[in-house]
Amino acid sequence: MVRKALDKNRALLRTLRTLEGNTHQDGWRVQESKAQWLVQRGFDFQFHTHLDTLSDGRVKVMCFDEGFVMDNGDVELCPD
Repeated sequence: MVRKALDKNRALLRTLRTLEGNTHQDGWRVQESKAQWLVQRGFDFQFHTHLDTLSDGRVKVMCFDEGFVMDNGDVELCPD
């Protein structure tokens, strides 16, 4: 169950990264926040593999090789 949730979270973060980076074609066209987009597709914020601290003091939440920080109630993906 845990591995399934982690795999799903990573897949959703990867999909979000692809959508966000695809500005030449479809790009990011949804109206909801990134956090809402993730939750609507089944992302579970309770499951992650580890935490890391960025140089500015914010906490980066990692799900294997994909990570994000919470920024004003929304998700900001960490650079590759």
